[in-house]
Amino acid sequence: STDCPPAPSDCNTYLPNSISLSSNRGNDSFMPVSNCEVQDYRLEIYDRWGGRIYQSSDPTFPWDGRSSNYEIQSGVYSYAIRYRYTSDGPMTYHTGTISVIR
Repeated sequence: STDCPPAPSDCNTYLPNSISLSSNRGNDSFMPVSNCEVQDYRLEIYDRWGGRIYQSSDPTFPWDGRSSNYEIQSGVYSYAIRYRYTSDGPMTYHTGTISVIR
């Protein structure tokens, strides 16, 4: 028997709503967690004034609460993320907020 990847209809993605950068409990970065491989990925993080402070096109590279190599302040930040599960599948979009706790 061979293991087949899940069909796109069986794919799920979890997006955490907070990270604690002073914690040693493993909740110290932000990235989507999916049971499927994602493609055409883009993550952007924005400060409260709408300025983009982070962007990535690598779904395996988490945001560690830094912007241009400096640590950001505690607070609520907005994110926009897009991806698709297959190269010809529909694009999925999510927007939301992430609380950063120091």
